[in-house]
Amino acid sequence: MRHRVILLCLYLLPSLISAHTFYVTNTKDDGSEGSFRWAVEMCNWYPLIPDTVLFAIPLDDPGYNPEFGFWTIRCDTNLTGAHTRYKISQPGAYIDAFSQREFIGYDTNPLGPEIELIGPSTLVECFAIQKSDVTIRGFCINHYGGITIQLNPWPPGEIDILENIRISGCYVGMDPTGTINHEVAWYGLDLNKGRNIIIGGDGPDDRNVFGWIQFSCITVDRSEDVYVINNYIGVDPTGTVDFSAPIPNYGIFIYQNTGFIEIRNNLICGYWTNGMDIDSCSREAGLVWIHNNIIGESLDGSAMGPKTDGIDIIYSSGTLIEENLIAHVTGWWGIEVSPDPSDSVTISRNSIYQIHRLGIFLDGGPNTGSGMNIIDGQYGPGPNEEIDPCICDSVVTSRVGPGGTTTAYFTCMADCTVEVFIGDGDGYHPWCPLYEYGDAYSGKTYLGDAEEIVMGPVFSQYRYSISPALPPGTILTTTATNRSGSTSEFGCSCTIPLLGETETGCLPSEFRLFPPAPNPTFGEITLCYHIPETSKVYVAVYDMSGREVAVLTDDELPPSIYGIRWDGANNQGTPVPSGSYVIRMEAKEYVQSYPLNIIR
Repeated sequence: MRHRVILLCLYLLPSLISAHTFYVTNTKDDGSEGSFRWAVEMCNWYPLIPDTVLFAIPLDDPGYNPEFGFWTIRCDTNLTGAHTRYKISQPGAYIDAFSQREFIGYDTNPLGPEIELIGPSTLVECFAIQKSDVTIRGFCINHYGGITIQLNPWPPGEIDILENIRISGCYVGMDPTGTINHEVAWYGLDLNKGRNIIIGGDGPDDRNVFGWIQFSCITVDRSEDVYVINNYIGVDPTGTVDFSAPIPNYGIFIYQNTGFIEIRNNLICGYWTNGMDIDSCSREAGLVWIHNNIIGESLDGSAMGPKTDGIDIIYSSGTLIEENLIAHVTGWWGIEVSPDPSDSVTISRNSIYQIHRLGIFLDGGPNTGSGMNIIDGQYGPGPNEEIDPCICDSVVTSRVGPGGTTTAYFTCMADCTVEVFIGDGDGYHPWCPLYEYGDAYSGKTYLGDAEEIVMGPVFSQYRYSISPALPPGTILTTTATNRSGSTSEFGCSCTIPLLGETETGCLPSEFRLFPPAPNPTFGEITLCYHIPETSKVYVAVYDMSGREVAVLTDDELPPSIYGIRWDGANNQGTPVPSGSYVIRMEAKEYVQSYPLNIIR
């Protein structure tokens, strides 16, 4: 008996250690040989070597649609429990529905995938990928009630993270021609704990297209080295028809990254909540890089904006958002950053326009009714350090024509990268009222970076010149990004004047002294104030007996915003002792005081 067992093992060994290819030859879903369910289960049966599933279904199969050239596999509702889903429980499966084209010899469905998987709305998942090194290509999946494609290591404790997964060329939530929207409940693709995951890709057959999804088209949770590339989300395969669900949902949702995440070249349209959500991600874990995506505008230029935010950054730091187009947001903000610890969110060279409120909004800190942060010259505890936006001081055009130059001057926080944009247009934001420094706009066209020409202790003056001159009436606005990578909201705008005229830009509307910061302090403080008209300004520090300790400003100043730093020394240069003091400003009839506590 023992010898028979040994001989049987030797007989079976070649099949156990050799790679296999299983061919799907019919559209049945009963688990019989040649069905797709049989092929998946055979992959799971052989545990050691990666297996391949290819399609070779003839044209005379009853599941073939000769009008449009695709084959439909309907989930067998007579099956029950977990067996109704296609579970990948062994590593290394390569499942390629595009192989059906090769079997037939030509592309029977030029409009999309050849293989359609239809499930009942009561079924939780279509694909449940539980092991690493799996590729799924070229399916159209619709009518499933829970998660169309779930990537989740299983069972717990046996495998901690999925690695080397690729999902490409799939249509989710639509028919195989991409012309009929079909509902898929909750999630299109849900990734939980993955590494080196590619969703989409750069090749012609790599793009995934997600239509009607009730919660999130692509969700990435606690993962690293994830690449979401070149997908169409909430739109049909032509990129011109809104296929998003008319209920609150998200295009892409990234949560608790454990490493690098790249989101690029995706088209995201029509969502009722946010085009993209980045939630609880940190720069310590890894960079989230969002670049070269189109959010809110179809490929033919039609408005298909999300109904809340284009991109929402929540409790996240270290996100780089660059060179995206974000437009036609009908509800709230182009990019919202909120609240702490959402710092080092760099927003660079994007085209943001037709936004109902503001192009960039730093939420959760001191702000005015318009949403534009108070210009106080201090880095605060709010999102992106509450970095102040710039104000436009003046703009002038030297001459009209090729030899002309437009030169604009801006006041921004010192030592920043200041990007200059052509603004979205006068008065588009219907919710945003006039603020004391001018209108807040979105930046539609990035022009270049301004040069820091006069560096101050808190604010610096920046200059930007462009030739040939920009047409009169063009609106300029800016963003400022500090050395830690935090970007401001769009600053107050100014309009290019007629030849020979100068636009005076954004001037404060009233005298204002801001509270000193930090307070209490161990020594140095930052103090900012606004001057609306040329005035003699006197700012000094007094002790509690009313004796003058230090004079900080005693000058006649033109209208602008000003910032100074006091090192805690008296007029003789000696550090003042611990105690309570008063900061006082006088300018014409304006008088304002704030208490200050110094701790030595």
